[in-house]
Amino acid sequence: MFGYKIIALDLDGTLLTSARLITARTQDILLRLQQEGCKVVISTGRPVFGSARIADQLHLNEYGGFIMAYNGGVVQNWQTKEIIYSNMLLSEAIVESYQFAKSAGLSIICYHDEFLVSDDEMNPYMERTLKRNGLTFKKVSNFLEEVTYPISKCMIIGEPVALHELEEGILASRPTTFTVYRSEPYFLEVVPPHINKAEGLKVLLQHLSIPAHQLIAFGDNFNDVPMIRLAGMGVAMGNAPQEVKDSADAVAPTNDEEGIAFFLSQKDLYL
Repeated sequence: MFGYKIIALDLDGTLLTSARLITARTQDILLRLQQEGCKVVISTGRPVFGSARIADQLHLNEYGGFIMAYNGGVVQNWQTKEIIYSNMLLSEAIVESYQFAKSAGLSIICYHDEFLVSDDEMNPYMERTLKRNGLTFKKVSNFLEEVTYPISKCMIIGEPVALHELEEGILASRPTTFTVYRSEPYFLEVVPPHINKAEGLKVLLQHLSIPAHQLIAFGDNFNDVPMIRLAGMGVAMGNAPQEVKDSADAVAPTNDEEGIAFFLSQKDLYL
């Protein structure tokens, strides 16, 4: 019997290979554990739309798994489609982050259903996120006038050096309506205060009456560190930066070496 009741999985660089695929071995072990009663939650910075195909591939709709999108901003039961939790950006946060982005000469985007929305022209960083999430580009004439619907996050995108400088400037200004962090060198996430993968998982764990020590979590990047630290068994991928590995209880092989399947096959995880 598997020793944990819930498995949280980051997608890019963790569950998915560099070719954005789930290997057959990884899928098989996750299906078997769900059949035995273990819950699986996709824990990602992607929007719900960009995670749906993978959730269906893992049969989360059949076994009552969850999508935790926007780095913890939305938690959804993928079987019933019930929204367990959502936390949206205030309009002031959208305006302020937009002004920060434009003052630095950088693009800002958000997700809306199947669309990536921006008032800038398409660039290589937008192309990457379009391809990753299966989205359609929607160019608007004025971002602030268009984005009047609830959103869980914006992303400021551009060259890593420029983004790093902007991130430091935003953090130094200590905004109260949002916070920022890097999910990729070229993505600066803008989310409501106190949003991260650990906080979203705490809501889900409480909803399911499962203690954190019965959670096993896998991740590869800095935005995964909070959930890795929260979990009873926090696992960094072999392709993770050293700082992420240092935060983990264990290190698995890389995402291209079926690290999740390898780790979940270890006998000492079973009772």
